[in-house]
Amino acid sequence: MFELLLIIYLLPVVIVAALLLRLALFLLKKSIRVALWVIRKSALILKLLVVWLWNRTVRNRPLSQYP
Repeated sequence: MFELLLIIYLLPVVIVAALLLRLALFLLKKSIRVALWVIRKSALILKLLVVWLWNRTVRNRPLSQYP
C-alpha cells in the first residue's frame, strides 16, 4: 500500500520536474540563439560603420594627397 501511495504522489512531481527541465532547456537554446543573433548583427553594424568611416575619410582627402 505504501508503494502505491508513493507512486501516486511522486508521479506528478516527476512529470512537473520533467516539464520544467524541458522548459529550461528550451529557454537556454532560445537565449543562445538570440545572443548569437545579437553578436552577428552587432558585427555587421560595426563592419558597416568602419566601411562608412573609411569611405568618408578617403573621399574627403584632396587629390594631391593620393600617392
